[in-house]
Amino acid sequence: MNDEPVVYDIIPAEPIPGIEYDSKKRAKAIREAQIRATIRMRPGFRVITDHMDPRLHCPNKRIENPQDFDTVEMSRTLVALHLISGGIGLAGPQIGWNVKAAAIALMDENDIPTRNTVVLFNPRIIASTVMDDSNIEWGLEGCLSLPGVTGEVCRLKSLQFIAQTFQHPEERIYTASGLFARCLQHEVQHLKSKLFIDEPFVRDIKKEPGT
Repeated sequence: MNDEPVVYDIIPAEPIPGIEYDSKKRAKAIREAQIRATIRMRPGFRVITDHMDPRLHCPNKRIENPQDFDTVEMSRTLVALHLISGGIGLAGPQIGWNVKAAAIALMDENDIPTRNTVVLFNPRIIASTVMDDSNIEWGLEGCLSLPGVTGEVCRLKSLQFIAQTFQHPEERIYTASGLFARCLQHEVQHLKSKLFIDEPFVRDIKKEPGT
């Protein structure tokens, strides 16, 4: 039996009961009020929706201690904005917090995002991850910092990665697959100061009219 930790071993950072996702504006407003009443957020932070914003393209610092007060407080803000946006993942640079941290939704048994969010610090994909044709696939992606823009990106279907968390501030190796693995690769790009449109293996980039 393989006892290697998998991504589902990570305890959600801010489980908030009763919050459901809905594309309707009213439902989002209710969710935002609920989240702001539940999670203590740092004022003045928001999701950056201009892909030319320099904060998306400057270097991001390594988190030295995931459990220090400032990191915990900013992580709460990252999680809250992630939940408010209704996206699958959100990287620190996308709210102007230029560190190597990302909030990602855990998936259910059907590979559908849940409201349970994990925060990963200093995540990096292990170079030995299998990269043959059986472990890559094309999939549609968008980005909160590129509103209305989508494209197909070639990603690993399963991978191993190293990260730190609140519960395990020491580095651990995890395995991930499916939508979580795709999202992780997307967020790691942000931490490298790039967007998915900068990925060499991207095709069919489209922009919705009026965005």
